[in-house]
Amino acid sequence: MDLEAVNMLDANQNLGDLNYGCRDNFYDCEQELVSVLVPIYNHERYIEFCLNSIKSNDYDKIEIILIDDGSSDSSFAKASSWIEVNQSRFSRALLIQQDNQGLTKTLNRLVSLAEGEYIAFLASDDGLTQNSLSKRIDILKSNPEYRIAIGNANVIDTNSVIVSNDAISSLHGGSPSTLANPKKLAGEIIMHWSIPGPVMLAHKSVFADEYGMYNTQLKVEDRHWYIKMLARHKIYFINEPIAYYRIHESNTIYNPQKTLAMLQEIVTSDGENIVHHNGLNRLFLFLSYKRGFYYIRMKCRGGILDGILYTFFRTLCRIAVIINRRT
Repeated sequence: MDLEAVNMLDANQNLGDLNYGCRDNFYDCEQELVSVLVPIYNHERYIEFCLNSIKSNDYDKIEIILIDDGSSDSSFAKASSWIEVNQSRFSRALLIQQDNQGLTKTLNRLVSLAEGEYIAFLASDDGLTQNSLSKRIDILKSNPEYRIAIGNANVIDTNSVIVSNDAISSLHGGSPSTLANPKKLAGEIIMHWSIPGPVMLAHKSVFADEYGMYNTQLKVEDRHWYIKMLARHKIYFINEPIAYYRIHESNTIYNPQKTLAMLQEIVTSDGENIVHHNGLNRLFLFLSYKRGFYYIRMKCRGGILDGILYTFFRTLCRIAVIINRRT
């Protein structure tokens, strides 16, 4: 198969794109194409693990689109070499290198390039389980009222050793059993955010307009996106690991300063999204917003009243979580 270099006219990209075509392959033509979208940034140590996990998936009709967002290490070179060797596995493979644009702009660009009926995101240091794509696609086909399928994840360390098979509870104290209840999923997502990054697969139609795209002003893009989607679409939770989520020194959870900045974004997100929800979900967002709002004021100003109000709304949130988790 010929290797074709494509010169794409894009103001944000001036370092070269590589387009590896394999459209007329031997895979099941009855399968719908799934686009696996991989933003790459300084993950030279992990990128081959990530790509190998996509290659080994038991779903045949896959296009893989990768954008290196200005990595300063050898991530792009390793991804390029890997694609050259493994291009025939995929219906389409596209590798792009761009000047650094940030994660949310990169995610939106990846979506704009996708041709699949389904879209799945995968960070370049994470991985997919072997049945990850087929499991989620089968769920959406069997339950057409749902547009998004998510699941749990195995937690892996820097050596790709599994340290937990339940990222939701082990990392964030979330409740997989509550997420598995369709009537309680929204409350759990809003009140106790715990969804790992690499577990989402959705119909491309979810991204059909600006509402479905990522807010480029935010760094906490995933929670904001989920809260928006809950106002429009039903989300199905699969109570088993469908991905590998890697923990290492660069994770935001190990940076308290970044964590406070993220909380400020969450507060803004909750305030903006309240009007898009009704009933209990609106109440949950209001409580979450007030809890975060007074926590930030307490940290920044140290006022006694702010501390009292934070404690009050934190208590209400804890009660709401307990009630929501009861079967």
